[in-house]
Amino acid sequence: GVQTCALPICQSVPAQTATVGNGVRLMEERKFAEAATEFEAGLAGDPNNDALRIQYATCLYLEERNDESARQFELERKRLGDKPGITYYLGLLDVRARNYAGAIAKLQPLESNAAFPKASFYLGMAYLGAGESTAAMESLQRAAKNNPQDSAVHYRLARVYTTAGRTAEADREFALYRSTHENERIVEQEAPACMEALRAGPRAEAKAICERIGDPHDARRLQLLGRLYAGVGDYADAI
Repeated sequence: GVQTCALPICQSVPAQTATVGNGVRLMEERKFAEAATEFEAGLAGDPNNDALRIQYATCLYLEERNDESARQFELERKRLGDKPGITYYLGLLDVRARNYAGAIAKLQPLESNAAFPKASFYLGMAYLGAGESTAAMESLQRAAKNNPQDSAVHYRLARVYTTAGRTAEADREFALYRSTHENERIVEQEAPACMEALRAGPRAEAKAICERIGDPHDARRLQLLGRLYAGVGDYADAI
């Protein structure tokens, strides 16, 4: 699922600001261009709002406007210093820019930080890009442990195992990739229906649709369902 800025500083964005609220809602709906416009408008009136700028930079990252996102995060790095969350996103942008040495330097210290469970995956991708296959395998193995429901992790690890000639382990990871990818596809299809039902229909009928997403054994599904409920103010069910 799409996440808005989860960095601690973003919690200081005033919840009553209509522009910010619209931007967050549009990000949840995957309307990144429209969300970026909302955040940009907010910054025009409050250019020194660090939390708002980080929301904007995160939205640009999700929209794959990489150069613009990097500029915004660099502005915040200069203002706030080398905060782990800012360093994390700059590391991800380095991976996209194929600056693998820069990505490794930024992401390696964050790999053991529980606040960034996907750092191992992106670090593994950076190692692959740099041609360091052993380090890549080790990071991707940690990523699979930290993110067992992430299909992209299993796919990349399967490819690394295949290259290394570890056929049985590759087959296992490809099987996990297929099952988790199907799970993600189902969620992608059902989340929009849930949100539409919550906004338009009777709550009991909407919840019957939304509960198809929930799975007590899948944290990603539960987190998505919680965000959907919170998005319409149903905080009891979200909790």
